[in-house]
Amino acid sequence: PTPDSPLDLVCHLSQSDYRGIPQVSAEWIAWRPAVKHKGEKTARACKVLDYRGKPAPLKRLQTWLAAEPDLQVWAEGPLPADFPGVGRNNLKRDAPLVIWTAPPSQALLDAALQATQPEKVFLVGVNPGLDTPQAIQTRVAGLVKFAIAHKHGLFALDALATACAARQETTLIALQLWEAQGKLTVHTSSSDEEFHAEIANNLPNSEAVQILTELLQQLQEETAAYRRYFKLAEPVNLCKLKNREA
Repeated sequence: PTPDSPLDLVCHLSQSDYRGIPQVSAEWIAWRPAVKHKGEKTARACKVLDYRGKPAPLKRLQTWLAAEPDLQVWAEGPLPADFPGVGRNNLKRDAPLVIWTAPPSQALLDAALQATQPEKVFLVGVNPGLDTPQAIQTRVAGLVKFAIAHKHGLFALDALATACAARQETTLIALQLWEAQGKLTVHTSSSDEEFHAEIANNLPNSEAVQILTELLQQLQEETAAYRRYFKLAEPVNLCKLKNREA
């Protein structure tokens, strides 16, 4: 069950290389309710306006934008044409924030709130509909094919994850799965900040396909579970801002 409050966790991490696929295992050792560390201040609550599940979200958004010109809309995944949204890496600080798309993880939501420090948050939480392995693979394939056709095969992993409304590790596994199936060749560019992909027609690596398929299924189940939590959780448990002393 999802904990009701933050916790301190002790675990033992180990690295292995199973059939050529690097993995990390975590052994649960012990836990306790979180202890506030020295120098940490009480979480600063922001004003949260909850519109999750409310009708006509686009009409509401137009009203908010007209009333608050500095409002920014965090939106990811497939979006309507000319939608006034920005991804996780283009959010501004100290501006009211609309969380349009339900995030794929609490860690990503926390990072966005810490980066923006908004005093007001509008919760909408549209589900992008990409929480199955088949959906994310199809989305990744379409975006990579577009990059091959129009951008010489170059793309950034964080931009790909944003376009998929997914965690970076999820999109990376989806890429590796396409490569293991022999459909793509993918490698980092000379800058190590971009990936380069090409269409391929190689023999599939059946062992890697099986492992990566299982990993992708697990990651997507985690994302789907979090989005269910995001839909129902108390707003105060979702939107917390922590300020630390210098």
